[in-house]
This record gives sequence, C-alpha cells and structure tokens, in this order.
Amino acid sequence: MELAELKGWLSTILDKKTTSRELDFMENELRFINEGNGVISVALNYAFHPNWECYDFDNEDEVILKFHLDDGKLKRLIEQVDELIKRYPEKRGH
Repeated sequence: MELAELKGWLSTILDKKTTSRELDFMENELRFINEGNGVISVALNYAFHPNWECYDFDNEDEVILKFHLDDGKLKRLIEQVDELIKRYPEKRGH
C-alpha cells in the first residue's frame, strides 16, 4: 500500500499537479518532501540510527537525503517503484 501511495505522489509531481508537499510513513519515521525545482528529499528520524544505544535524544535532528531529479529521472524512479510493487506476491484471482 505504501509503495502505491509513493508512486501516486511521485506521479503527481511528474504531472505537475498539485499535491501535498510531504508524504510520510511509519509514524513520520520516513518522510518524502517535494522541495520544488526537481528536488525530492528523504527525511529519516532516529529510528534509522545505525547504533541505537549511542543516539543522543537530547540533540535530536533528522537526517535528510536530497535527490535532484529531472523529469526523466523522476519517470525512471516511478517505473522502479512500479517494478517493486509487481514483485510482491498476490493471491490468485486478485
């Protein structure tokens, strides 16, 4: 379900339609942000820290990865998400 939602959100950006600026999953542990001008950011919160015992909750901040995607790259990303969706097993008749 989340991959389908991500695909729809990215497709809306590609089609230059109005969409929400952010899309979040896992209780806001993973957020996708449309920064505009072809920049999509992925914000990761503390749940993604590689060494949980060392995390400093008093100095909490998200890690943000930024991707510069022209229309061609965005279209390829959408196609890759679609391929991931197709890999999940489904019950017969669905």
